[in-house]
Amino acid sequence: MAAGQYERHLLGMLRGEDVMVLVTRRPRTLPDWADTTVTLPEGMWEEQLGGGMFEGTVKLSTLFKTRPQAILTRAGS
Repeated sequence: MAAGQYERHLLGMLRGEDVMVLVTRRPRTLPDWADTTVTLPEGMWEEQLGGGMFEGTVKLSTLFKTRPQAILTRAGS
């Protein structure tokens, strides 16, 4: 699911097939996410807290741009 320098700092949970929650363990101690990415399950995913549509492999620096957590729902569900 996660890959890169800070992959150990990501916690994630998939609820069923249509909801994914991602959070960081230590949001104040990470300067940035460097090359760390997360690979989402197949399909388009909508981020419910900050907005945006994502698919495939996403940089965590993009996903966590405004807050250290994300709630993603499968688009169209």
